[in-house]
Amino acid sequence: MPKIDTEGPPNDKVKIWNISRGPFHVDEVEDDNVPEGLEWMVVALVEYAGELSEQEFWFSSFEDVQVWVKHFQSKIEPIEVNL
Repeated sequence: MPKIDTEGPPNDKVKIWNISRGPFHVDEVEDDNVPEGLEWMVVALVEYAGELSEQEFWFSSFEDVQVWVKHFQSKIEPIEVNL
């Protein structure tokens, strides 16, 4: 789940508008805080409570991250995720 400040106005949905960078394999990422068991990461443009920011999202397989990649290659609608 993204590192989103949930102290703001109540809103149970996060909108992912696009992939800014990636996908990257865990071997390409210089980060000591990689979630256990996850191997692929993208940086995505996220909207929460009316604010835009870039957040990391981790996936367990290349096939899982490709679902997002294919979505944003063919659609302009955001992906909505419940917190």
